[in-house]
Amino acid sequence: EAEPNDDQRRARTTTLDAEGLVTIAGATSPHGDDDVWSFIVPRNTAMAFEARSYTTSGDPSSCDNLFGDTRLFLEADGREITTPGVREVAFGDDMSDRLFCSRIALSLPTRHTDTKYFLRVQGFEDFVATNYLVDLRLWLVRPIAEIEPNDLRAVATTAGLRGRGLVTVSGRTSPERDDDVFSFVVPANESLLFGARTYSELGAPWSCDSDRTDTHLYLEDDWGRPLAENGDIDLANDVWCSELQGVALPVQTRDTTYWIRVQGYEDLADALYLMDLWLE
Repeated sequence: EAEPNDDQRRARTTTLDAEGLVTIAGATSPHGDDDVWSFIVPRNTAMAFEARSYTTSGDPSSCDNLFGDTRLFLEADGREITTPGVREVAFGDDMSDRLFCSRIALSLPTRHTDTKYFLRVQGFEDFVATNYLVDLRLWLVRPIAEIEPNDLRAVATTAGLRGRGLVTVSGRTSPERDDDVFSFVVPANESLLFGARTYSELGAPWSCDSDRTDTHLYLEDDWGRPLAENGDIDLANDVWCSELQGVALPVQTRDTTYWIRVQGYEDLADALYLMDLWLE
């Protein structure tokens, strides 16, 4: 970083403007010092984004809590954020109760023009001194299509999610009690949160055409027991896509497979969907 870079006007420009990864490095002082970095999402592309802070060069899994207690804000151009929950695109704080480094991962909307975003790095509550590295990554969203039959766990479609990360899958349920089941893996001895969201349009992860994406999600453990479910994001406002957020998965001493089951409304509706799955 090159100080001052506390706001979007003085943000340090990264070289991230297409599919790829860059690493940034900086330090925050203990008195409200923010570090702001910019990157570009190219026009007419469906991209996903990940940012992850760490402390040892060459080892993105490292996190020295004494120097790496960060929090991350992803901001739209012109929206300066200093406090979580105030119009940021995404926010990331501690990766776990033992790791104080931070991570963000999400799909980004497709625009017809190149779009600038800003990543803001702060110390804990904007008052902790840090020395950090952050990997910023953009990749094209290439949905993994379901492979029928995948109604049962034994023939589930592999989502390709293993440990922290985000993947996108796609599928369609028929009106004849067709379930779509996808599997993912939590590595041994990792404490992770699971999330999933269905939506309607590639490149528009917050879209929901309720007439064609009326889904119901069930998260199941390796014994088939339900852990969480959701039918509608917002029934009162007719948003019938589905979402699970922050589902804590138990720490296991072995790699553990979980399943996410997608149904249409009352297991009878024809539902065409995309779905983001993530572990954090």
